[in-house]
Amino acid sequence: MSRPSANDVKSWYNQHYAAKGLESMRPAAAYPVFLDLLDARPGTRLLDVSCGAGSLLAAARARDVDAVGVDLSDQAVKLAKQAAPHAEVAVGAGEALAFRDGTFDYVTCLGSLEHFLDMGRGLQEMKRVAKPDARLCIMVPNQDFIGWKVLGHQGTAPGHQRTFAAAQRMAAAIRT
Repeated sequence: MSRPSANDVKSWYNQHYAAKGLESMRPAAAYPVFLDLLDARPGTRLLDVSCGAGSLLAAARARDVDAVGVDLSDQAVKLAKQAAPHAEVAVGAGEALAFRDGTFDYVTCLGSLEHFLDMGRGLQEMKRVAKPDARLCIMVPNQDFIGWKVLGHQGTAPGHQRTFAAAQRMAAAIRT
């Protein structure tokens, strides 16, 4: 199986979000815990990379955190604008973030890094746009993720089951 292009991945996610709408991912109630982990404070700025349908953006806004989202999928961005109308949301790839260096107090990427075509570049970009004292929250499935074992989920990239291990190592390395 050949490696998918960015357009292949974008097309897959556009179809996914168009078919499932706001019910496309985990429930909105699952997102405030990430803000708790970050100790997100009012008046700060958060970037959610691969923001999907915008549930974290809406949760951030409810805490007076200035939320910004980016997603490769046009359909996801449309949904995110509905879920979080006060957030700034744009179509874009996590590997090429259109923000100045040191812009955000918090950067998140929840369950998406393992789908990036260039995970290392995506992490470099997240670190670049984060302020020097920023907090990052990057969530990737681990090798014991039930979806791999029971559901046989393969994701959007070839060798996806092996990709998460590299994503975990890269996410851990960003602390340095």
